[in-house]
Amino acid sequence: MLVSKDFRIDLFHKVVCKKLYLSDKMAERAEEIEEFGNLRIFVCSKEDILLFKSMTLDRPGDKEDSLRLIQQGINWKIILDELLSQIKNSNDQ
Repeated sequence: MLVSKDFRIDLFHKVVCKKLYLSDKMAERAEEIEEFGNLRIFVCSKEDILLFKSMTLDRPGDKEDSLRLIQQGINWKIILDELLSQIKNSNDQ
């Protein structure tokens, strides 16, 4: 975790809060925003960010961030499909 005056970055490896993992579909939806030689940086879709934030709503700012994402417009079918897939494949993780 990196905390600054203006932002916070949490870095997870594969699973968030032992509940949700970065699936192949999530990786496909992610957008590459920067490349530094062999390092490529991606940002998850709004829908996937909302899913991850829903796992950590007790953290400061997550409820407000989630509301802002919803106000920007969310494809709820993506969220439902991802949740159903994660539930179906939860025994594989």
